[in-house]
Amino acid sequence: MTALAAVGNTVERHLLRLFIDHAGISPLEYLRSIRLERARQSLEYGATVTRAAEVAGFSSGLQLRRAWQRQWGGSPRDAARAAAPAPDSVKSPRVASPRFGS
Repeated sequence: MTALAAVGNTVERHLLRLFIDHAGISPLEYLRSIRLERARQSLEYGATVTRAAEVAGFSSGLQLRRAWQRQWGGSPRDAARAAAPAPDSVKSPRVASPRFGS
């Protein structure tokens, strides 16, 4: 925030007030929401909770789980399971068997 305030030729406190006025949340809450969304997307693509936490910039899977619980309730693992296709909906391709003796 200090560097941004300097670039904007203002003080940090004023920049913080402007950010909250425009975004409705603090910069830290905004950053957390971006990280959680990135983790959610990683989980939808099959990443483990640990890998999703790493990709999203959380220091550990535990930190991701705590932030997830505060934001949405439940756990990232439950969300990943819900996003995964059901076993019945995944069908293997049919392979024609060769005909012998015809």
